[in-house]
Amino acid sequence: MRFINILVEGQTEETFINDVIAPHLQQYQLHITPIILMTKRTKSGQKYRGGDVKYPKVKKEVGLLLKDKNAVCVTTMIDFYGIRDTQDFPKYSQMPHGTAYERIAFLEKAIRDDINQKRFLPYFSLHELEALLFTAPHIIADYLDIPVNQVRNIRSGKTPEEINLDNPPSHRIYDLYPRYGKGNEFVQIVEKIPLQQIRAECRHFHEWLTQLELLGISP
Repeated sequence: MRFINILVEGQTEETFINDVIAPHLQQYQLHITPIILMTKRTKSGQKYRGGDVKYPKVKKEVGLLLKDKNAVCVTTMIDFYGIRDTQDFPKYSQMPHGTAYERIAFLEKAIRDDINQKRFLPYFSLHELEALLFTAPHIIADYLDIPVNQVRNIRSGKTPEEINLDNPPSHRIYDLYPRYGKGNEFVQIVEKIPLQQIRAECRHFHEWLTQLELLGISP
């Protein structure tokens, strides 16, 4: 068994890794451990996790995870949408004005170069994790009991990962269903979508998962 540590943004990502990604990668003899980003420590020793994603904290936590010599890889799962307010990630201001895929590749390379460890594989969700749901608009619609055409219109010919950064996937769902619960409901919906279908429509996610599979042993 080989071990991979994944630094995740919050509880939604943690549950997604545990319920969907870890069981899939287990067939490659990979054991996956998600760790929620610690954003604050008080003098009393109390720890706060999730939200408030700033690069110095990400870099520090990645460094701590890389000290685990049993891990063949340390990777991340952080929403690209969420870091636009901090803009403190390496070369953020130099990102090209290209496609979403070109921009995310540039930023991930900048972070990989800054941390400069062979076992580190940075990954950002484009533009956030909820994008994966839009591979199956009918499942979103059925689960939330909303018109399927309204969900389909959100994509407007885009891939799920290209849904507008200024109004990202979760906000689009809130607009249609204000009672949407980002954590449990996301996982309950995504578990109804075949992983192969998600991979077929979400290129960046597929490439990341493929790189993890290559670290294991083919089933």
